[in-house]
Amino acid sequence: MTNNNSKRNENIDVNECVSRATCSVSPTIAALENLAVIVLKHLSFYLLKLHKAGVRNSQIQHEFVNILATMTALNEFSDHEFYAVVRKGYFILEEAKKRYSDIEILAYNTPDFLKHFPDFNEHTTLAKAIRLGENNSIIPDKDFELNKFVTILLIALQSISLNLIGYSNLSEFDEDIYYQILSAINKLNNPQISKQILKDEIREITLLDMNLQIKIAKQFLQYYGGISKVEVSHSTRAGKAILVSGNNFSNLYDVLLITQGKNIDVYSHSNLLIAHAMSKFREFEHFQGHYGSKTENCILDFATFPGSILMTKNFRNNTEYLYRGRLFSTDYIVPTGVKRVVNNNFEPLVEESIKAKGFSKGKIKEKTLLGYNEDEVIAKFKQIVEGLKNGSLKRLYIIGIDALTERENVYYHELMNALEPDEFAISFSYEGKEENVLSINVGNYIPLMSRLLKILFEDYDVTSPNITFFFTTCDVISLSAVLAMSIKGVKNIYMTQCLPTVINPMVFTVFENEYHVKAITTVKNDLKEIREE
Repeated sequence: MTNNNSKRNENIDVNECVSRATCSVSPTIAALENLAVIVLKHLSFYLLKLHKAGVRNSQIQHEFVNILATMTALNEFSDHEFYAVVRKGYFILEEAKKRYSDIEILAYNTPDFLKHFPDFNEHTTLAKAIRLGENNSIIPDKDFELNKFVTILLIALQSISLNLIGYSNLSEFDEDIYYQILSAINKLNNPQISKQILKDEIREITLLDMNLQIKIAKQFLQYYGGISKVEVSHSTRAGKAILVSGNNFSNLYDVLLITQGKNIDVYSHSNLLIAHAMSKFREFEHFQGHYGSKTENCILDFATFPGSILMTKNFRNNTEYLYRGRLFSTDYIVPTGVKRVVNNNFEPLVEESIKAKGFSKGKIKEKTLLGYNEDEVIAKFKQIVEGLKNGSLKRLYIIGIDALTERENVYYHELMNALEPDEFAISFSYEGKEENVLSINVGNYIPLMSRLLKILFEDYDVTSPNITFFFTTCDVISLSAVLAMSIKGVKNIYMTQCLPTVINPMVFTVFENEYHVKAITTVKNDLKEIREE
C-alpha cells in the first residue's frame, strides 16, 4: 500500500498531505486503507462460504463493491471520512459472520487467519483504528516486493469495481464478476501466497475488466440510443442552472427529466461530456452544454458556477472539498458540507438551483467536435489494417483519451506532427494532420474507446511490433488496461508519467520491469526507440 511522510493538522478535517502536494496519501489514510483491506479480505472469506451455502444478499454485494470503488479516491478523503468507510465494512463483516454461524459451527474449523483479526469493534476510536492499520499487515509476509504485487492487484480490483458499478447502472448487477472479485481478495488470506499467485489473479482480473469495458460500451450505446458526431457548446446563457459532474450518466438523465419545463438549464462536467453525442440526451432542449474543459479544474469550475452542483461517481474530482455551499452528491461516502441525495430524490438540488442567482448573462465559447459515425470509423479502420498488411503503413500509434494537462497536450501534438508518411495514428482525444491521423473524440469515455479498439484488432494482430499504444492518463482504470494489454502480449506500451497521488513510484517500477511498460520521456527519444525496434 501507499507509504508517505507528512504532518497532519489535527484541527482541520481535510487531507493536508494532498492539499500541500507533498505526498500521495497521508500516513493516517494509508493506515486506514490497510485496515479496510484487512476487513474486506476477511469479509470475502465469509461471503464466499455463504455463496456456497446458497445464501446471498444484494445489498451486501453492492456495499462490498462500493467500498472497493471508494478506495480509488483516497486522496480526496479526510481521516474521519474514510474511517466511516472502514466502519461500514466492519459492520457488514459482523453481519456476514453471524449469518455464517447460523449455518455452520465455526469453532470446529476456524482458519488461523480468522483468529488474528485486529482488535477492532464498534467502539474503536479513529486514533486506535489508525494504530491498528499501522501495526497489522494485509498479508503476513513482510516481503516488500510481494506487497508491490498486492498493491497492483488492489488497483485492478478497484478498477473493475468502478466498472461493475458503471455496468450495473445500465444493466443488471453481474454476480459472476462480483464473485471473481471476492475470490481474488480471498487469495490474500492464503498464508502461502506467492508472487505467482498474485500475478495469476492480476491477469484474471485485468482481462475480465477489459471485457467488462466492452460490455459497458454495448449497453451504453443501446441504453442511450446510439452515438453521432456533434458539436458541443461550452457557452453559457442567462438563467438558473444545475451542473452535473462525474461519471454517472443515469444521475444526469434523471436530473434532466426532473428539470424539464422548469426553466433550468443543465450543464455536464468532467467525464459526462460524451452524453451530448447520445441521442436520448439530445432530446432535452435544456441540456445546454458542457461547463469547463478540464477535469482537474473542479475547484475553479465549482467556485464559479452560479447554481447547484451534483457530484456523481468520479475517481478524480480533486475538489479537496474546499468549496462548500450548493454541493450535492450521490456517492457512497459524502464529504462534510455536501448534501446527500437520498433515493435519487433530486428535488432539493432543483430547489437550491432556483434559490441561486444563476447566470446573469451568457458567455460565448468555442464548441467541441464530439462523437463519431461508426460506419465511417469502421471503413477507415479497414483502410488502416489493409495498409499495415500490404506494407504501405509501417507503424500504427494508438493515442488514448485526453489527459487534459498542458504537458500531454504539447507532447501528443508534437508526436503527431513528427509522424512519417508511412506512419499513422488513431487518436481518441488530440487532433492531428488529417492525412495520417484519425481523431475520434469519445469524450474521455473509456468503454467506447475499448469497444472501437476491439473492432480494429479483430482483423489485425494487436501483438504486432508495428503497433504502439500510448496511455495518456494515469488512474486505476488506465493502469488496469495497461496491465491487460501487456498480458495480452502487446509489444510497445508507453504511459504518461504517473503522479504519486495515483501510484507509489516504487510500485510503478513493477509496471516497467515486469510488464514492460515505458514512461514517456520526449517525443524525439520515444520515437527513436520505437523506430529502432
